[in-house]
Amino acid sequence: MAKVRCEIIDDIPEEGAPSKTVAIQSAQGRREFVQVPAPFLNGPVGAGEERYLSVSVVRVDSGRQVVLVELPYEADSGARRMWVPLASLSPQEEVTT
Repeated sequence: MAKVRCEIIDDIPEEGAPSKTVAIQSAQGRREFVQVPAPFLNGPVGAGEERYLSVSVVRVDSGRQVVLVELPYEADSGARRMWVPLASLSPQEEVTT
């Protein structure tokens, strides 16, 4: 499982497990917004802090330096997969190019 950089936009308090709305930058420069349970995120805790969301890598395009990832939850736009810059993956991730 890979991790992609995201930004916390909003905290959503819920009974049991709180969730957060995060923004992920696409390779085309658009931001996709996804609501995820807080345990899905890795990194600092505060709003506006850079975090990492666990995703599945579907395809790597080494020529364009982009990765097609599958999100754990559907984005507000309805997208379930998106192209992200290879550089937005966690530095600890090893992705075959």
